[in-house]
Amino acid sequence: MIIDFCRTFSVELPVFIVSKLIERVGTFKYLGTFSSEDLKWHKNSEEILKNIKSRFNAFSKFKSINLSSTQCNHFIRSLILPVLL
Repeated sequence: MIIDFCRTFSVELPVFIVSKLIERVGTFKYLGTFSSEDLKWHKNSEEILKNIKSRFNAFSKFKSINLSSTQCNHFIRSLILPVLL
């Protein structure tokens, strides 16, 4: 991915490093954060939301076995809070 901060995007030529063609991609993941070539955060936000939904789904399965409020708080802090932070 080529990140260019100019208003006009003009790089269309293939990029080579040590005689190897570098593949162009629209988004990539680096250190858990998705970046896109247009410098927008839509893909990153979608992935965080998908993670939170899956954690809430896991939490709802735990909730169906009638946990105490302290156990519910523990599950929320261990499953959902890390994704939000």
